[in-house]
Amino acid sequence: MSLPVAATALLGILGAANLALTLWLATRLRDQANQLAELSRPATTPWTGMAVGDFTTSSVDGEPVSRDLLREDTLVAFLDPACAVSEERLTKLVTYARAVRGGRCRVLAVVVGEAPETEAFVDRLRPVARVVTEPDHTAPLGTAFRVAAYPVLLRVATDAAGKLVVTSNSLEIQRVTASR
Repeated sequence: MSLPVAATALLGILGAANLALTLWLATRLRDQANQLAELSRPATTPWTGMAVGDFTTSSVDGEPVSRDLLREDTLVAFLDPACAVSEERLTKLVTYARAVRGGRCRVLAVVVGEAPETEAFVDRLRPVARVVTEPDHTAPLGTAFRVAAYPVLLRVATDAAGKLVVTSNSLEIQRVTASR
C-alpha cells in the first residue's frame, strides 16, 4: 500500500514541477517576443542622449534656424494640427513657452502640415517661439530629430563633446514650472 502511495506522490510532484517549468518557459517566451517586437518597431520619438542631425532652415519670420544655433538649453516642440493631442497641448505649450528663461530664442516650434491648416498654430506660437513649418516628417527638422509621430516635446543642449543632443524626451509641460 505504501509503494503505490509513494509512486502517486512522486508523479504528482513531477507533474507540478513540469507545470511550473512550462509556465515559466511560456512567460519567458512571451517576454522575448515582446522585446523583439519592440526592437523591430521604428523609433518615432527621439531618445535621451540622441545626437541631433544637421539641419539648416528658416523660421516663418525669416530667422535662420540650424543645429549650430541651438547651443543652449532649448525646448523643441513638433506639432501637427491634424493631431487632436497636438491641439490639446498647444495651449499648455504657449503658456509654458511664455515663461521659459531666455524667451522665444530658447523655444523652437515645428508645425507640420500645409499652409491653411498650420496658420492657427503658427499665429499662436509666433509670439513665444521661433516657428518653422514643414510639410511632413521627412523635411529637414523632422529628419534631424527623427520624428515620425506627434506631438513631441524635447529639451536639447550641447553635451561635453559639444554635440547637440536630446536631454529630455518626456517633457510634461503641465507639470513643469518654467522660471524666468
